[in-house]
Amino acid sequence: MEWHWHSHRNCNASTIVLVAGSSSNSNTSSSSSSSSSSSSDSSSSRSRSSKSSSNSNTSSSNSSRSSSRSRSSRSSHTDACQGYPKPLPGSAAGAAAGNCSSAGNTPINSRRQSRALECLVPPRTGSFRSRNSPLHQPDPPPRPPLAFCKRRLSWPEVDPRSNSGVQETDGSYFENFTSLGWKRENRRMSATRAAESRAEANPENERDPPVPEESIERHDDKEKLYVEVLHTIANTVGAPAPGGQFAHYKDEMYLHAQRAFGVNPDRHYRLLHASAEDKPKIIVLSVVVIEADGLEAKDANEEQPLPLPLLLLLLLLLLLPLPLLLLLLPPSSKATQFRILMCSRMCFSDPYCMLGIQPDGGPPVSPLPLPPTPRALSADMSGGFDNSAADSPPHRKHSFRLSFKRREAGRREQRDSLGGPVPAKLIKATSIKPHTLSPKWNEKFKFDIDDINTDTFHLDIWDHDDESCVMDAVSRLNEVRGVRGLGRFFKQVCQSARQGSQDDFLGSVNIPIAEIPSTGLDAWFKLEARSHRSTVQGRIRLKLWLSTREDRGHAADESNEQQLHKLEQLQLVFMQHEVTTHEPSWTWSGDLPGPALTILHQMAVQSELTDLQCAMARYVAAARLNRSTPMDPKFLHRLLTDVEKQWNQPNQEPLTRDLEQWLAEAMNGFVERSLNQIRRHRDIFPALNPPSLIRLEFLLRCLGLLGSMRAFRAVCPFNKGVRGEVVNALRKGSIMWGQNVLRESQCLPNPLSNFVTTLTADIQLGQTYYHALFDNTNGIQYFSIIYKQYDAMVGEEVYTRMAAGQVPGVRMNLSQYAVLEGDAEPVDTKPFELFLALQEFCQLKRHLSAQPQPPEKPLALSNSHEWFIPTFERWMMVSKAKALQRIRAAIRMDAICEGERIVRYSSSSVDTASTLLNIKEFWKVINWPDEETAIMLESQLIDVVCSAAMHYCDLIHTTLADSGYYEQQGPFRCSDDMCVTVNNVEYVRRTLAEFRSDEQPLEESADNLLESSLTHMENRCERILSKLAPLMQMSLQKAVFHLAWSPDSLPANQAIVPLLEYLDCHLAALNSALLTKNFNRSLRFIWKTVLGEMARQMETGDETDKPTHFHKRLYEALQLLVDFFHAEGQGLLLECLHTEDFWRIEQRLQFHKTDTERLIDMFYMNRLREQLVAIMPGPYGSLAVRAYFNHDSLCVEVLHARDVVPLDPNGFSDPFVVIELLPRRVFQHCMEQQTNVHKRTLNPIFDECFEFSVTLEQCLTEGAMICFTVMDHDVLTANDFGGEAFLALGNIPGVADYSTSVDNFHGLKQIELPLMQQKDKCNPILQILELRVNDKQAQDFVRKQKARFIN
Repeated sequence: MEWHWHSHRNCNASTIVLVAGSSSNSNTSSSSSSSSSSSSDSSSSRSRSSKSSSNSNTSSSNSSRSSSRSRSSRSSHTDACQGYPKPLPGSAAGAAAGNCSSAGNTPINSRRQSRALECLVPPRTGSFRSRNSPLHQPDPPPRPPLAFCKRRLSWPEVDPRSNSGVQETDGSYFENFTSLGWKRENRRMSATRAAESRAEANPENERDPPVPEESIERHDDKEKLYVEVLHTIANTVGAPAPGGQFAHYKDEMYLHAQRAFGVNPDRHYRLLHASAEDKPKIIVLSVVVIEADGLEAKDANEEQPLPLPLLLLLLLLLLLPLPLLLLLLPPSSKATQFRILMCSRMCFSDPYCMLGIQPDGGPPVSPLPLPPTPRALSADMSGGFDNSAADSPPHRKHSFRLSFKRREAGRREQRDSLGGPVPAKLIKATSIKPHTLSPKWNEKFKFDIDDINTDTFHLDIWDHDDESCVMDAVSRLNEVRGVRGLGRFFKQVCQSARQGSQDDFLGSVNIPIAEIPSTGLDAWFKLEARSHRSTVQGRIRLKLWLSTREDRGHAADESNEQQLHKLEQLQLVFMQHEVTTHEPSWTWSGDLPGPALTILHQMAVQSELTDLQCAMARYVAAARLNRSTPMDPKFLHRLLTDVEKQWNQPNQEPLTRDLEQWLAEAMNGFVERSLNQIRRHRDIFPALNPPSLIRLEFLLRCLGLLGSMRAFRAVCPFNKGVRGEVVNALRKGSIMWGQNVLRESQCLPNPLSNFVTTLTADIQLGQTYYHALFDNTNGIQYFSIIYKQYDAMVGEEVYTRMAAGQVPGVRMNLSQYAVLEGDAEPVDTKPFELFLALQEFCQLKRHLSAQPQPPEKPLALSNSHEWFIPTFERWMMVSKAKALQRIRAAIRMDAICEGERIVRYSSSSVDTASTLLNIKEFWKVINWPDEETAIMLESQLIDVVCSAAMHYCDLIHTTLADSGYYEQQGPFRCSDDMCVTVNNVEYVRRTLAEFRSDEQPLEESADNLLESSLTHMENRCERILSKLAPLMQMSLQKAVFHLAWSPDSLPANQAIVPLLEYLDCHLAALNSALLTKNFNRSLRFIWKTVLGEMARQMETGDETDKPTHFHKRLYEALQLLVDFFHAEGQGLLLECLHTEDFWRIEQRLQFHKTDTERLIDMFYMNRLREQLVAIMPGPYGSLAVRAYFNHDSLCVEVLHARDVVPLDPNGFSDPFVVIELLPRRVFQHCMEQQTNVHKRTLNPIFDECFEFSVTLEQCLTEGAMICFTVMDHDVLTANDFGGEAFLALGNIPGVADYSTSVDNFHGLKQIELPLMQQKDKCNPILQILELRVNDKQAQDFVRKQKARFIN
């Protein structure tokens, strides 16, 4: 069966009808056969149907579109309680004006005056199987009776506007508390909107008051700096850097400087002319000779004397030819090491460098004049020569001469002479590094440059030959004895050494000054020879850079601190100029234009400032500017990183005390500025503004970097730690912000609740946006710090005010306090708003990084809910009295709600359910945190709602009873009084049942109270609806009698038509007027009555007088009634229909239409099932047997019996056993057999075997069994029945496993069967067989079984 919704418009109301239709393949037939109207339809129904048919025809084209809207409309007006609405808090009372009757009439009077509900049932027109059939036709075609057994109308239940306005009598007491949830949401949304407004608005002015420190704002200082910049541009030094960096034209630099300083053109040209008249600066070349590598070896190593045997061997090897020498040396690792050792001990040099400036127009650069020794030049170095190396040997004075071999000395000197010595002030020398080919000097020299365009830097490397060292070596060689001719060889060596000591040339380097870039050079240079005929090897690493100094008549270095401060001031001017072009100021990324970078670079180069000093100047300038103009923290972080990088460079010169103080002031000022910003981070860096969060992140990164910088620890050794200061700033800022919020909240209706809610919203934003920034950058647990600070602040403020009585409605103690029904003092909602705000705040503690430990101060609000326990207890007492008052007022104002789409109910049920739901919603919003206290308060709450629901149920039931409902007699009529009352009770009962939840079970006592209240209300509904069946009983009796005693020519489906029409008529009225639960209750009562009438008709009269198909017709009718009441799932469930009465009637009807032999077989099968479930030992003893089947032979052995029932006066029996194969229709050729009689015993031992000729097919027949009957032998009277047992043939060996052959009883296990006797004298099979008086087989079987009944 299919159910379809159809909607049509009738005046201004739409009616929804649930239509039952058959499956798609039977729509056509059912449509033509289900249109006749019931005889019970009143004329008034037909008249309304005729009036509505015209409106229905005009809207038939819109029925399909309106059906979906009707379904959605119906779903929107029903709640989870099977269609009932969820009452809206504080709904207007005037909404019920069009739906309820006048409040001036009493409910009972209005109900008595209303007409019966049958006339309100929509006329049964159209097919209830067809989806698209018209609903209202003026002349419906006739319909078969069975069409209505499948119809089950279903209506929407209530109109949510059905209220009497009773909430106005108590000032919407319960609605006010239910609204606390959305009030809290409103406060939270207000706090969120405030945060959004802070994010949208421009941040506050972050500028600090001006600091009274060094400033260049004075006109004179700024003009001096501008002149210095002009002078720097005019005296630029160095070639362009690689890649074209710092290669801007002077005009560009002049123009940018003019704009940055704000100088007008006239003033600019005057200052430029004045700077041009100044004496130009002297260009200085700084050279650091770092190291050399791969130099040519010129000397034998004289560090240690060779042992005599090794020296003799060496001399011998030197005299041998090379091929012979290679053959004599073994190819072993020792020989190789020996060769290397010899070469390494003899191949070294003692290098030192001679360097100077080759002026313009001088002689050729290489070779240089004969170099003097370092000692000879010490007087003329003027401080430029660093002779502090500890490993340099003492030098002897000698004049500059060319290094050459003695044989060619005269000729080479004449050819390579320079024509005169070079001035000493241009020549300087390094220290001597003895015995090495890779010397490391790291010595610095400075040279004044006369002409940067033509001068050239020249460097020579020489091997120093010390005569004293040679003499020592010769004296040691002359001590060798014992080798012929060796003395004369050493003598020649000594003579060669004494003839003079001259340094050997190792190479030179020439670098034009004009090619040195402004960024300097730090590279390896390949050594060059003096001429194309000579060769050198190796390379040297030099670091060269250019700078300037004032021409003050001396070359002494002056302190560059003043120049460093000028560079910092120039950085500040350029930064200020760039900041003015960006709004807001922090949008400037920190990148200066190219001309500005070139000017700064030239000033640093000309002042010979180090990279560290330049990085410090940039940072200090940015930090000073950040004091008054907020800068981009990302730019400041980049500057700090550069300072730390340069600070950690090796060989960094320490700063002076003044410079350390200068850097410390800048860093401390930045820290103070940053901490001030962190204190006000909610306003300066709004959480909902992403760019602000990026700025805050890099500000925190700057502070984290400062805390880990070596430079910061060096210049600020007494700093407490940046991380700790950030934590303190967060705490102080939170206190300041909280106090400001508290002051602003004083002007609001509930200041404390708004104060706590604002703090909660702030900390939620902090958890979402700020916490990760502080944690990732500095390891600071932002949420824990802020939460604990707010917790202490809120706890102190709230508890102080509550103790002082400044929170309205809070009572700290409820002793000697009682609430009367007439209590006029209302309960203020402000304490509950405060409680909800505190609970929302306390729920955030789950985000704490660590819970407070015993040494730590516990949270102030951890047990704040305990402050409100007296307030809640008072609310329970007041609410109970208020609920009872409202229920009585609702009943006084009760009115039946009229409408085509609703069931019958009154406004008092909606008012009562609304009260209960408001209490439930309020408790859900409260969500008490303490489980133990929550159980106690929840028990009180359950008592309140149960008392209110029970009170309402008793009042309306008493009103119905007083109206005479239970004294009604006569035919059934569906009245408004009954329908409204039972619907009201059920509606309130279902609302009360919602207080039980599987997720959060109630405490046992509260659950028992709720269960008893629900049961009481269920019983009320049952009692009201139980009156329906007695009123219908007379009519049902007539209809069932007509069904049962109709002639055989009338089929069951036609004979049942009067019964189904009667049921369909009244059930349709009940279905449209009752709630689903109540309608199902009424169906159960009516179903039980119908079954009772069928049982009565079935047992009435003599079997001979009944029609031939009497029981068959009743059986078919019973199945039709099941389908009718089930209505394909829309009616009663099959579990409710298949009751004990149904199964008894169905079984008896089934037995009545079964033949005698089948009934006898069924009887024995029931006995066999009883045998299988019988318990050992039984009350009638037991019988032990064995049986098997083999080759068409059934062998049965009766072994013994135990505890047979004593049937003789002497207390014993004379037992014997009768063996019979059943059923007799299968084993009619097998006669029964019996054992011998055993006298005077209760435990006979038979040990007798019996054989029956049967086939395997007979043994496998359904119900095949062996019946063992124990009888007591009597001589004069009939034998007495002692008990019986049954053994199924399908389970014995040879049958159960017929493939296995069994030849005898050997090895077979005995079967002990408990003996049974007949107990049920009302066995339905025996009763039915007994009624078959003309059936001899039936009568004999009944007589036989009756003889076995227990007396």
